[in-house]
Amino acid sequence: MLGLRQLSWVDKRLRQVFPGRAADFFGGMSIILVGDFFQLPPVANKPLYFDGPLKDLHEVSGQAAYKAFNHTAGFRLALEELRGLRLSIESWKLLSQRVQAKLSQCEVDKSILLSGSIARKLCHEYNYDHLVRLKQPAIQVMAKNIGNGADKATSEQAGNLAGQFPFPLTVSYAITVHKSQSITVDKMVTDLSERDFQTGLSYVAVSRVKMLEGLMIDAPFERASLHYDKLPDGVLMKVRDQDRRRQQQLDQPLSIPSFS
Repeated sequence: MLGLRQLSWVDKRLRQVFPGRAADFFGGMSIILVGDFFQLPPVANKPLYFDGPLKDLHEVSGQAAYKAFNHTAGFRLALEELRGLRLSIESWKLLSQRVQAKLSQCEVDKSILLSGSIARKLCHEYNYDHLVRLKQPAIQVMAKNIGNGADKATSEQAGNLAGQFPFPLTVSYAITVHKSQSITVDKMVTDLSERDFQTGLSYVAVSRVKMLEGLMIDAPFERASLHYDKLPDGVLMKVRDQDRRRQQQLDQPLSIPSFS
């Protein structure tokens, strides 16, 4: 079982590996703890749930790192509600704290990624306005080999032909929600003021950051744009499938012993 001292070592090593995020717990990396506290405690090490006084500095820092896992609870709940299109008033108020007008200029300047339910034309315009400030042109690589005679050579003449298909890379400050899927960023700005033309857009956009502090919302938004009294058919199908898969799991977690 992982103990406080070991967790402290993991935290410190990740800060060394990622010096740009050395001020953040675990170097800004996402950490998942899995296990059962009711099994055997770690040998010669304080368990993570230890709540008594500590003297060892490694154990103290390990306890601080363990308690840091609770800092994103409110944001995780808001994401879960966005996912199900049932944003509560409390979560709406939490997200509203990240509206641009309420943030400092320093926070606004750091939010350079625009990922929201915006038109492709607007995305291109935003990119152009920001990329033109770089003053140095981006490197251009030919996407197709135009060597003289290369396309006319047979496989025998070339000693077996090989084809390569380049992976397109685009320099950008702004991307659409669809292209943002599967990526995680430190800072991003999005617009939640209009109801999604496709359910899930706002959830995907907001969930690109790991913490609430990494989110900036472009303009004030109403809770009604993110809360559905009647769920769309597509979402209901997802809910039914989720309920079906839940039946394959344990109905209740392992029982917690009670003491009189």
